[in-house]
Amino acid sequence: MVSTGDTLSSILNQYGIDMGDIAQLSSADKELRNLKIGQQLSWTLTADGDLQSLTWEMSRRETRTYTRVDNGFKMSSELQKGDWVNSVLKGTVGASFVSSARDAGLTSTEISAVIKAMQWQMDFRKLKKGDEFSVLMSREMLDGKREQSQLLGVRLRSDGKDYYAIRAEDGKFYDRNGTGLAKGFMRFPTARQFRVSSNFNPRRLNPVTGRVAPHRGVDFAMPQGTPVLAVGDGEVVVAKRSGAAGITSRSATAAPIPLATCTCVSC
Repeated sequence: MVSTGDTLSSILNQYGIDMGDIAQLSSADKELRNLKIGQQLSWTLTADGDLQSLTWEMSRRETRTYTRVDNGFKMSSELQKGDWVNSVLKGTVGASFVSSARDAGLTSTEISAVIKAMQWQMDFRKLKKGDEFSVLMSREMLDGKREQSQLLGVRLRSDGKDYYAIRAEDGKFYDRNGTGLAKGFMRFPTARQFRVSSNFNPRRLNPVTGRVAPHRGVDFAMPQGTPVLAVGDGEVVVAKRSGAAGITSRSATAAPIPLATCTCVSC
């Protein structure tokens, strides 16, 4: 088992494995240079004590095997599939939908999926104490643990009215009448909806510099470290630090409408 500070060479060297073989293994799969604590390594030797094969249990899902060939080692990968189980999680809104959904058993990722599916029907900031929700999740279970999940449907009851989001075979969400819910982009780039601290404004007075200049974006006031989401499907074309804008990512969408997300402590 891989422990703190272990590397492929430090482990195999202890058992007299030739450094040339270790180098060939690393050439066959560069990810072997990034072993993680708790992973398992096992190997077999020839009658002469040479390395014949090595098995790397990367996770519950994936195992990689490296078998000696004429010019080094050949890698093969085996992926284990779990069982998908449908679950209905119900709850009543208390202090907030996010905290109540978490109490009902939803993960942060699943809560984000619910908000994204329902965003054009419901402003989650306006949910009231006592509003009810039911969420149908399909979860993949592997060795008794959850690997991944998919949102299948949501029913939200607020002020006596029911709102639905139902996933179809095309992966999109519809209401009970079959009307599509997607409007192109998410309204907010976060799982929760935070206060807008500065709107799009062609002549904004910059609170830092004191100068009037175009503000071609929308600022949100949120706690440092809040996860930021892409507001639409697309391909990330830039991800970098960009001066006062902080960490910046730009995406190309099919619209085509370019999207940019910037995160900074003080803008």
